[in-house]
Amino acid sequence: MKYIFPNVYILFFLLIKVESKISIDLSILLEQIKNHPNQTLQDVYKSCYQDEYGPGHLISNESSAINSLLLEINTMEKDYNPITLIEQTGINGNYLRVDLTLVRDGIIPFFILFRALTISATIGKQKSDENWSEIWTEIVEEIINEDLKFENFEEDLDFLNKTSKSGDKVVHHSDMYENVYHPHYRIIEKNAFEKFIKPFINK
Repeated sequence: MKYIFPNVYILFFLLIKVESKISIDLSILLEQIKNHPNQTLQDVYKSCYQDEYGPGHLISNESSAINSLLLEINTMEKDYNPITLIEQTGINGNYLRVDLTLVRDGIIPFFILFRALTISATIGKQKSDENWSEIWTEIVEEIINEDLKFENFEEDLDFLNKTSKSGDKVVHHSDMYENVYHPHYRIIEKNAFEKFIKPFINK
């Protein structure tokens, strides 16, 4: 009599392993790269982390966050002209980057944006980032499979892999991104965007 149990266990293990991998579609990320071709792997990391966990790290103190937001809007470069006013984050588009010129130019009221921001931060805080290093590893594997090229890739990858496993997993935009694009935006969760932000844009 032959025993088939070992084969069944192996098949079960393989199925679990396959199902544990996140589903990765780089179409949103490719659109970001198309719009901002000078970004580095560090900027990709930032976008993907934002897509998973939102803007929670920015709202530790509400009064300070309001003052910081007002200061940024009031001191933006006069000739600042963003490439995109609204841009999806990461690989899933769970959040959107809303450019602050929409507030500066009176399209979105300040406190509407801030309300959407605080709601988005609350949603983001509900999700632990303890598995972020595994998610990041799979994103990198897909980036390599797609043969996407970034300046200083190896150096950045080493730094980002270490950061993804550290206590503070958040990074800033790269110097390249800052110098070329001068970003001014806030991260809004997609449902909060639909409810609070989109009605003003569609007017």
